[in-house]
Amino acid sequence: SRNVVSTIHQPNSEIFSRFDNLMLLVRGHIIYEGQAKDAVPYFASIGYPCPKLTNPADFFMKIMNETGMVIEEMQHASKNDQVLSLEPEHIEQRFQERVTHLVTEYQKAGQFEKNRQGILTDPVENPKKYEVNWFKQMYLIMLRAFVNELRNPLDVKMKIIQTIVFAAIVMILWNDVSDDTVGIQDRHGALFMLATTSCFGSIQGSLGTFSLERPVYIRERLSKSYTASAYFWGRSFSEFPFFFIYPAILICMTYWVVGFNTEHAYKFWIMLGVHVLTWFAGSGYGLLISTVIPKLEVAMALVPVLIVPLLAFAGFFVNQNNIPPFFWPFEYISIFKYSFQATTINEFKGLTLKCTPSCDPLADDDFSEGIVACIGCMIGLGVGLRILAYIGLIKISTPKKAKILKA
Repeated sequence: SRNVVSTIHQPNSEIFSRFDNLMLLVRGHIIYEGQAKDAVPYFASIGYPCPKLTNPADFFMKIMNETGMVIEEMQHASKNDQVLSLEPEHIEQRFQERVTHLVTEYQKAGQFEKNRQGILTDPVENPKKYEVNWFKQMYLIMLRAFVNELRNPLDVKMKIIQTIVFAAIVMILWNDVSDDTVGIQDRHGALFMLATTSCFGSIQGSLGTFSLERPVYIRERLSKSYTASAYFWGRSFSEFPFFFIYPAILICMTYWVVGFNTEHAYKFWIMLGVHVLTWFAGSGYGLLISTVIPKLEVAMALVPVLIVPLLAFAGFFVNQNNIPPFFWPFEYISIFKYSFQATTINEFKGLTLKCTPSCDPLADDDFSEGIVACIGCMIGLGVGLRILAYIGLIKISTPKKAKILKA
């Protein structure tokens, strides 16, 4: 003989009607055990009527988890114009009261005495708050996010195509620039175009990181699947491989076609490294916006308002010495500035120019920081923005109070 065990995930109403016996468990407690056809009348008798034309299996799952309870309470609060608390501690307390009520009603039912004979009725308690440690949580979330990214090839392909298109524009407009006065202007333009491409690509690429996953995050946090910090850093680290892929495509396609500085081999690697850090810092802006502004459509609309003004402080449109003092704080949070400034210094330092009379582009630019300082600032911005985004995820993505208004 052979035993065969199979599972049915979310059975539809037709399949559920074929069940003979049914046992429902919540946190190790039995809340119903008996014939499946009697389950709907039983729950209706204790104050949980199953709506008409509703799959009983879906209804039971709804009353047996925190998310379903919150949805019910939100619908009730919406009808009565009430304030509903979504603080995790309050949700946990209300759900525990529901579980206690369901267990008490089951124990009052006649079937309880019949079913308890010879059966261990003590609930199975799990002393652990989380099933796995913090590092395991972060690793699993990072792996899930990375696999989801690979399973969405259209998104990856579109980002690659976008990078190739911008690289092609740079190659066409700034093909084989000269080493004279005209070439200086062309090199500035090409460097600024590349910096802008990396900045906007990284920001827009991270806008949907938390906006699209907010419902999943709240549901899994309520079920204590992981900590907020494990989710945030796991989700953030999953994007790191792409910080190298997109800049590598952009720089490898344009560097030699444009005719950037090839007097030293390390010039190429410095430019590539600067653009990798540009993606790292720019994605920090995207993460922060996605936590502070939950709706992706609103975030996309506000990006130009929030980010484009930082273009003015990059040192390309206006000399940094001419920026008014009250704008200085914005200058120092501009990733456009650090990316353009670092790549420009890398390009012109040591480059032999054929100007008549002699020229010094770096002296004319009069940048306030060197390459090392720019790299340090981009790393600091990338880390600092992620810390602010994490705080935003804690404070905003799981609000303490929510006002439910009538439609």
